[in-house]
Amino acid sequence: MTKQLNDFILDEQFLEAMMEAIPGVFYVVNEELQFVIWNKNLETITGYSSNEMKYIHPLDFFLDNDKNLLANKIAECFQTGNANVEANLLLKNNSTIPYYFNAVSKIIDSKHYLVGLGIDISEKIDSENKIRLNDIRNRISQRHAKIGTWDWNIQTNELYWSEQIGPLIGYENKEIETTYDNFIAAVHPERS
Repeated sequence: MTKQLNDFILDEQFLEAMMEAIPGVFYVVNEELQFVIWNKNLETITGYSSNEMKYIHPLDFFLDNDKNLLANKIAECFQTGNANVEANLLLKNNSTIPYYFNAVSKIIDSKHYLVGLGIDISEKIDSENKIRLNDIRNRISQRHAKIGTWDWNIQTNELYWSEQIGPLIGYENKEIETTYDNFIAAVHPERS
């Protein structure tokens, strides 16, 4: 990195602009677990003012059942140099938003700091829930319709079949190993 670029990056206005450009939340916490730096997104999303942020403990942003996990992750970050976690961010209005947090530990002027980022993962959680619900619906539909599905990867010779295939070909669920040869032998007994 050139000296000119290095000076530019260390410029306070540049650092502030960079923090504000981050689409998620950005924060720096000292060893006493006090916020020392944060971006405007953290205030906007949580509903706390800049003045309130100075007095908030990082664990206050989480539900009671998540506080032990977060306390352990903060300790892990200070000890190992980094940590990440998914947890619900508790807002001032007592609603929550699922977030993914990633943090690193840095020593600056002989003081230990946790530097972290958080991103809203609501869409990810919604997508996972929809996939899980569709999978449940698919299994129920197959069971009631007495049908199953299967996929064969010709290159690796790996076969996947749904839990309904075993009973459809005369076996109890999970009684037969999921292999191409077993499937062909059950579907076309004259070929075995």
